[in-house]
Amino acid sequence: MLRRRKRSSSSCGASGFRCRLPRRSARARARTLPNGQRACSGVRRCSSIPVRARPITARAVVEAARPSAFLAPPTDLPQLAALLRLAALAVVNDTGPMHLAAACGAPTLALLHAPEGARFAHRDPLFAALVWPDVPQALAAASRLLDTAQAAREPPPSSQEHHR
Repeated sequence: MLRRRKRSSSSCGASGFRCRLPRRSARARARTLPNGQRACSGVRRCSSIPVRARPITARAVVEAARPSAFLAPPTDLPQLAALLRLAALAVVNDTGPMHLAAACGAPTLALLHAPEGARFAHRDPLFAALVWPDVPQALAAASRLLDTAQAAREPPPSSQEHHR
């Protein structure tokens, strides 16, 4: 049985440039954890960058979040799905990994490049989509998703407690 770990995952997908956020925006998101603290709260970040992405982009994102971030090696679809199943949070843009993250049950924050992308959003409490958010908006949404996921994992009170 796979156990969810304290790890957020970001994936920029393999689509064309129109779906990508600017590198400076990616670096700003990578520098800060969902609770507003810099890389220090025990959440380790993993960035999965597609093979077609420019290596400088991948390095810039990971370097901004060091020492708690690492760059995953190139993955195929089953490997990416396994990584997403373990993720505490997936931060993705509006590409295939967005849908894969939602299908794998990972709390998913989708960063969309246009309002029209919302039509592809998933209707799930563990999914949030924002159009060109600033860093505080994205962090607030990530924090809400992590709280929702934590509440969903907590066992319900036992029936014995209710009968006392």
